[in-house]
Amino acid sequence: MEPLRLSRDFELDVPVQSVWPALAYTDRLNRSLGLPPVKYTAPAPGGVVRGANIRLFGPLSVSWDEHPFDWVENERYEILRVYKGGPLKRFLGRVQFAPRAAGCLMTLSTEVLPRWRIGKPLGRRFAEGFVSMFAETARRVAAAKKAGGPDPTIVLKPRAGVDRERLREGARRLSLDGLAEPIRLLVEHIETADDVEAGLMRPFALADHWKLDRLETLTAFLRATKAGLLDLRWELLCPNCRVAKGSVASLRSFHAEGRCDFCNVSFTGSLDENVELRFSPNPSVREVRPGEFCIGGPGKTPHRRAQLRVDGGGRREAGVELTAERHVMRGLVTKQRVTLVPDQAGPAALTLPLGEGGPSELRFKPGRVSLSLENAGGPETWTVVETEAWGDKAVTAAFVTSYQEFRDLFSSEVLAPGAEVSIRSLALVFTDLKGSTAMYERVGDARAYAVVRDHFEVLFEVVKRRRGAVVKTIGDAVMAAFSSPSDAVAAALDMHAGLLARNEDMAEPVILKVGVHAGPAIAINSEGVLDYFGTTVNLAARVQNESRGGDLVLSSGAFEDPRCREVLKSDGGESEEFEVLVRGLSKPVRLLRFWPKACLEAGLREES
Repeated sequence: MEPLRLSRDFELDVPVQSVWPALAYTDRLNRSLGLPPVKYTAPAPGGVVRGANIRLFGPLSVSWDEHPFDWVENERYEILRVYKGGPLKRFLGRVQFAPRAAGCLMTLSTEVLPRWRIGKPLGRRFAEGFVSMFAETARRVAAAKKAGGPDPTIVLKPRAGVDRERLREGARRLSLDGLAEPIRLLVEHIETADDVEAGLMRPFALADHWKLDRLETLTAFLRATKAGLLDLRWELLCPNCRVAKGSVASLRSFHAEGRCDFCNVSFTGSLDENVELRFSPNPSVREVRPGEFCIGGPGKTPHRRAQLRVDGGGRREAGVELTAERHVMRGLVTKQRVTLVPDQAGPAALTLPLGEGGPSELRFKPGRVSLSLENAGGPETWTVVETEAWGDKAVTAAFVTSYQEFRDLFSSEVLAPGAEVSIRSLALVFTDLKGSTAMYERVGDARAYAVVRDHFEVLFEVVKRRRGAVVKTIGDAVMAAFSSPSDAVAAALDMHAGLLARNEDMAEPVILKVGVHAGPAIAINSEGVLDYFGTTVNLAARVQNESRGGDLVLSSGAFEDPRCREVLKSDGGESEEFEVLVRGLSKPVRLLRFWPKACLEAGLREES
């Protein structure tokens, strides 16, 4: 029996880039249309086809095998479902876009194969219903985008089961802390978002959507959690599909090893990449029961640019827009992995034989790249093209645990004793007071301690303001951690400026010695406190030892960062590079000594 084919064109008066995010996020799209949730079963080991089931009403349900979506960003996607019973045998739905001068042309097409001839009328109605429903949604999305309005697939309406009195009383207390606007929008979100949106809250993503400051929004979430309005949890994400594969309510329960059956990969969590802090309403405020409505649409993996099926013994041609950043082309479940490196002199067309023995790296010219994928033998295979870097909308564990507000509110959030979790990049600042021993002898312990305490207040305020966290103090020295090297350098400059301002009114002036280093580290539980150890920590302490006072000394891991250089340049101070052999390392290390402009004007520069 031939499948029933239907194809219709629709003109949309906005570019495809405007509607793609909403129309390709099929999970949210299906929720907004009122479709029932889907229960999925994992593919067989090494496979890609999932089992799926929806309950219609009463005992009536529909089951099918769902193949992966085949798609190219901003161009097309299609989904194949093979039903396990009932009047339909197979359904293929396809959405395609083509640019037009005043917008884009959307083509919706279906292929429905009835199981029996008497199923043809139902198959035809099914296809027409899909096209009609999708076209109407696309028109609403396009109209909203043209008018600058909200995405109509994000359905906000009053939800049942919300304890509004408790929620608003808690919000009223929190609003007194100067966070009225993020708290107001958080309350509104809890009251009106559906279970999935409310149950998977990401502060940075919501801050961008609300057009609010990210740190203020994160602070509001943390304080709302402390007040009992929200619950937090740590999610371990697969580094390939970037979907959560494990979730715990406390870092103490966190295990760094994970497994993604769909990607056929075992992996280890890194606190600054694939361990993310997310939030949901506390059950006393609102019960949420998140469900899946579509697990494989393009919107689920926004870091991907394409996902392509290549038949056994076949070739697949596709054009993909690639920006000037590193990408990865890899097998969806196979081990093949090719790094794509941007190069203005590189080719705009790439040919890749699929399977073992291919290249590990290819260069490409940013822009539209033509891909030719050759599957010489073996079964059907799937290839994805995705950005190598992680996005910036996640509140990573490394970021939040190096944020002072979090440490102040959740001091008990530490790893289990003996646990060690890697951080690929952490910036550390070590400080010490110049001549502190002589000061203790000169003014006595009590007065010297008061001076040290006062200088701590200045440093702690700077660390918090610059999005860092004080890890510990050792005597009159401070160790602070930052997720960004540029924040660490800016904090070091502010420390000098803050102490110079303090010295104007103090009988006992102080001069600070500062070292900054960035590199990989290991997070540990040190006597109930989240601490760090490793070569990076040791080198950061050694770098600080090279400071003369009134300056800051940076390792190459810090001063080679372009954003750090911008921070130093904006200060207007003077710098000099030098090499030194530090204890514990066999080779000299390159360092940069920087004299802030304010310290130079105060006459603090000390020549060697």
